Amino acid sequence: MNDMIVREKNLWIFNAGSSFAGNPKWLFEYIVRHRQEITPVWMCYESSTQQYISKLGYRAELYLSESGKTVMQRAGVYVVEMCKEIFQPELEVITVLNVWHGVGCKSIERKVNSGFLRERIAKKYIQNNDMLRNNQLFLVTSELMEEHFKEQCGIDDDKVIRAGYPRCVVQDEIASFDHDILAQKHLDSDCRIAVYAPTYRDSNGNNFMKEALPDMERLIQTLERNKILLILKMHPLVEKDSQYLALKETYGSSPYIYFWDNRNDIYEIFYKIDIAIVDYSSIFYDLLARGVKTFIRYFYDIDRKENFRDFVFDLREMTCGREAVNFDDLLQALSECSETDQEELERVNQLFWSYSREDSCETIIDRALEFVPDTREFPKLYS
Repeated sequence: MNDMIVREKNLWIFNAGSSFAGNPKWLFEYIVRHRQEITPVWMCYESSTQQYISKLGYRAELYLSESGKTVMQRAGVYVVEMCKEIFQPELEVITVLNVWHGVGCKSIERKVNSGFLRERIAKKYIQNNDMLRNNQLFLVTSELMEEHFKEQCGIDDDKVIRAGYPRCVVQDEIASFDHDILAQKHLDSDCRIAVYAPTYRDSNGNNFMKEALPDMERLIQTLERNKILLILKMHPLVEKDSQYLALKETYGSSPYIYFWDNRNDIYEIFYKIDIAIVDYSSIFYDLLARGVKTFIRYFYDIDRKENFRDFVFDLREMTCGREAVNFDDLLQALSECSETDQEELERVNQLFWSYSREDSCETIIDRALEFVPDTREFPKLYS
């Protein structure tokens, strides 16, 4: 470790993969508006991301550029939403603030025993063990999630931050695109907005859309009859699927179906959503935290274990809302949808968001500013 490195605590760098999104984005936006003593810089892998963020009026740098390397050498805090696979050499002794990318019921990180990510996960925990154990603070949102993340990510007790997710607690109006999707579809303002945001199926990605929505004509008739605009918000791996693209080509002009562009941050319009159709994705908990009251749990393939990583918790116990076990059930639920039982909403909210407060961003920022990374030396398991 280089003890001569001097870090500027009020210079923060951010990243969320290849997009400007997630908890890092919402914390970034909060800092711009409320903590002017901190200089936030977004780090980019691609020039297109840098150009997009620059057009929003924010500073963005490329990891491989000389100016990017300089800011990494000086920055005091590195805000991310995952346990990173790569730490550039310029990031030595920096504080890593991991605000993660979702609470939920799935096995994650060290407890992933199958699937295409397993080897990459093992590699990063071997190569980056010092950084992940000494330098990383980790955001946890409830007692339940604290124990979950400690076990699954190997976090020490003194490295947790107890607060809510920035994307769920920031109340500032943030609009990087046109939010009036009803007007875009030429629908009346009294039309309700629903979102279907399913998770990725590990073993059934190519057939997913055909199974989930087998009859688009009937779906559209149900939506029109009940004055509902349905947003189809797909996982990025499904968004490029040929079946999904074919549906988009055929039904993209329908006034009652809105194919979401993942370049836009759907969290910006959560306040407009009336109905959420959910399955096993962590987005359920974010919608709950942002005040959505009507949930339909579309569990048509819940018994096909090959499609999903192991669940740590019982899915039915840890979610709430009317359950639809097939497509006909889903159409019926859309026709009859009413608010989910308030006691159930409060029960699940307490399980997953008990640490969340209005001042969560302040808690996160202050903890990161005062944190000093450990200097423990761990055995090297690679050459």
